[in-house]
Amino acid sequence: MVSQKAYQDREKSQMQYLSAIGLPHYKIDTPVSVTYKFRFPDKRPTDLSNKIESVNDLLVRYGYFSDDKCSVISKFTAKFCGIDKENPRVEIHIENQELHD
Repeated sequence: MVSQKAYQDREKSQMQYLSAIGLPHYKIDTPVSVTYKFRFPDKRPTDLSNKIESVNDLLVRYGYFSDDKCSVISKFTAKFCGIDKENPRVEIHIENQELHD
């Protein structure tokens, strides 16, 4: 279990990273489809649905999504893409869902 302080420190670091790469604060509020491709640092058992929730919560707090409710993130796909010890990450692809219905 991760301590509250460790969680807050990690979130702060992630927020700084998003800002450093220039991710805009769109506050998206229209239906989108999100694809998540996860690469983990090791083979420890991991709950993919918790990872998705953490990513969504971070993007809401950052201001990229207005909310992570189903009227905004109306469709999602998640995939485990293997282990990358040097560069664990999640790659995210977002599409306007209204254009693809």
